[in-house]
Amino acid sequence: MAAAVSSEEAAAAAAGGGDNGLSVLTETLSTVPVEMFAFDFDLTLTRRHIYNAGVTVEDVESGRAPLQAELPYCDELASILQGITAAEKKWCIVTFGQPNVVRAYLRAMGFPDDQTEVYSPLNDGERYNENKSPPKDKNNILSEIATKEGVEDKRRVFLLDDDGRNVAAARRGGFSASVVERPGLGMSIQLFLRYLSQEKRPAPAWTEVWREEARGSFVSSHFGSTIRGCASAPWDKVARRRGGSSTLSPLVAVRSLPPTYSGADQVPMR
Repeated sequence: MAAAVSSEEAAAAAAGGGDNGLSVLTETLSTVPVEMFAFDFDLTLTRRHIYNAGVTVEDVESGRAPLQAELPYCDELASILQGITAAEKKWCIVTFGQPNVVRAYLRAMGFPDDQTEVYSPLNDGERYNENKSPPKDKNNILSEIATKEGVEDKRRVFLLDDDGRNVAAARRGGFSASVVERPGLGMSIQLFLRYLSQEKRPAPAWTEVWREEARGSFVSSHFGSTIRGCASAPWDKVARRRGGSSTLSPLVAVRSLPPTYSGADQVPMR
């Protein structure tokens, strides 16, 4: 897929705001050869891993896990989704988390359940256990989406995911996909169009490091309190704030750890 999205268009869409900004975004998206935009949820759209944090629908609706705190750029994300619809394209959420919790956040953004599609191996309120693990990738779900939505060319299904393995598998399966290079940062209009324009780039090796750092509790439990607070730091300043190889070495070590459960009901660390 060759997405002809220039940096000028991205800047205009991001800075436009209001009806004009939405119009620019819609016009840009109408030129992209994608029929279905499939967004991962945890650490792609959210600041932290919502499933592993145990967030419930009640937490979302009561304000204990509020929209503005959990979804950075949530207003711009809403504009992205509206722009996709206005461009006569489709979008959905493809997650390994609980679909009812994802729908609760979408409702808080102004998208009622009958206007959203959330795909997950889990049922509402269900959690993984010793008898049920997440799939190794999202290709079966993407194939289901393509069939359901009548997308004949898999290349016109575009996955955005923070896990480079899901992205690599999707590309091998014939889908278009782009990795989120800074998990936990959120999805602004400018970032979205940048990822779209960089669809053919290989997943960066450092994705694993950033993902585990954004996950926070996992890294802290293995390497101590010196790692706490990383997820809220500006991503391009994290290395400098650590100030030297000795403080960065725990992060490098994360990539050598095998995928494993951090708890019986949690998603494997991937």
